[in-house]
Formats: sequence, C-alpha cells, structure tokens
Amino acid sequence: MEVIFLHGWGLGGAQETEAFVEFLKVELGKKGVLTVHAPTYHPSGDEKRTSLPRFLEELRVLAQSIATRKLQLAIVGFSVGGFLAATFQELYPDLVARVVLLGPAIDNFARNFEGRPIEQWYMPESYVKELSNLSARPAIRVPVMLIHGDEETDAGGSAMWRVKEWAAREKFDMCFYPEGLGHCMEVADAIPGGRGGLIDWLVSGAAPIGTGSNAA
Repeated sequence: MEVIFLHGWGLGGAQETEAFVEFLKVELGKKGVLTVHAPTYHPSGDEKRTSLPRFLEELRVLAQSIATRKLQLAIVGFSVGGFLAATFQELYPDLVARVVLLGPAIDNFARNFEGRPIEQWYMPESYVKELSNLSARPAIRVPVMLIHGDEETDAGGSAMWRVKEWAAREKFDMCFYPEGLGHCMEVADAIPGGRGGLIDWLVSGAAPIGTGSNAA
C-alpha cells in the first residue's frame, strides 16, 4: 500500500501539515507502508494558480502508477484536501482502497461564491467555474472514515450539519464527531485509539484494487 495526504487550503498551516505527514510516514512505516505522498494543488505555492481538474488528473496519473505496481492506495485529506480526496474516489473508485476525511470542506461553491458578484470572488473566474462543475457532496464509492469536529463552522471548513447530511446520504463506513473541536487536524486524536486508530483502520482490510465498494 501507498498513501497520499492532501493538505488544506493555502499554506498557512504548513508546519501542522508537515508534522502530520511526518507522523504518517513514521507510523505507517511501522506497518510496512514505505511511501507517503504529499502533493500540493497550489503550483509553486500560488493559490490563484490552483486548477482542480489539473490536480485531479495529476492524482490519477500517480494513482495509476501505484496500481500498475500492484499496490493499493489510501488517501487522507484535510479540509479542501478532504473534498478532493472524496472527489477523487468518486471519479476513480477502482484506484482507491479507502479514504480518511479530516474536517472535509464540502459545498464549496455554494458557501464561497454562489450569489456573490464576481468582484467579491477571491479566486479567478476560471477556478470558480471549475469548482461549480464538481460535485458539492461527492458520492462515496469506497470505504470512508469521517472525522469532523462538532464545533466546525462554514468559516473554517464546513458546518457539521452539512457533513452529517452528506454522511447520512452516502452511508459512510465510520463517522466520528469529536466534541469541542473545530477545523483542525487534532480531530484525529479524538477518535477511539487516537491517531493510532486511524492508522490501523487505514491499513487493515483494504479492498483489492478494482473492487471499489462501500463496505468495510
């Protein structure tokens, strides 16, 4: 198995992201997972050059190379990275064994751009059009663990009511809503077994490549 970690929007949480990726490398390494990829969807760190379809295609190429080597792929995504992880498994379920979503940011177009004049958009029009063409709440086609703080709001990622509606509709395999936590990667510490529980779930019982399913 190989693992891809997808970061949240922007580079403001770079240190937190680096620490989490290092944690994944160390703990997954103990389980025999020797490669953790951490690609960025901000070319050269520039948010305004972000192209979601281009990044999803880059992910497809990477995932296909992993599948070619007869290895399974798991994806962990935080915030917008969680949305992209969910989107990717919707598009390419045969390339993904399972997914962990940490505070996924969904309904992105509706929350940030819909109904607002173009001059209030903080991203180029091309990006907004790309975003509007993606599923606001991707269909879940592989086993998914969701961890979402009960104090999440639309100001950070997505309000909990949005994510709960999504999870109920798609019948996620595992859902945790840690109390007293908002939009942060620390939600991973608040599930049974803490981050170790996340690691154990990630590497155990993964579906074989090509059998995208919604059963754990």
